[in-house]
Amino acid sequence: MKKDKEHKDLKLADLGYFKVEYLRQIARSGASFISKVKSNTSLYIKNPNPERHKVGTIKKSTEYIKIDILELAKPLAEGETIELKDIYIGSKKELKSRLIVTKLTEENKIKREITHQENIKKKRGILKQSRIDFNSINAYITNVSPEILTHT
Repeated sequence: MKKDKEHKDLKLADLGYFKVEYLRQIARSGASFISKVKSNTSLYIKNPNPERHKVGTIKKSTEYIKIDILELAKPLAEGETIELKDIYIGSKKELKSRLIVTKLTEENKIKREITHQENIKKKRGILKQSRIDFNSINAYITNVSPEILTHT
């Protein structure tokens, strides 16, 4: 019987499996992952110009810059994709990966919004604006190298 994840395996993770620790375990095992990003996920990049203390050490609060995926996607045309390398996931910034964001067409955005509203009604959930806005994009993280997996 095969282990859950082995070197050179590829795990496709939907939102139900989106836990930073799970993805980190996959990466540590030598396997790769591709996962959708939840709308409330904290993503960061290293700050190229962090503030420093007088002794020269980096001020922790300025070491990373938080990324707003929706702001990143605003200038994109429908169907256009952007990729950021060396993204850190989660508040502890412990997992480095690539972020791939595609702006959906208006037709696909509307389909997503309808499905989202139906799911909210079924589960008696709360309709959050941040989640509604996230219906306009596809956002994925992966540790698969760009040489193997491109976004084009």
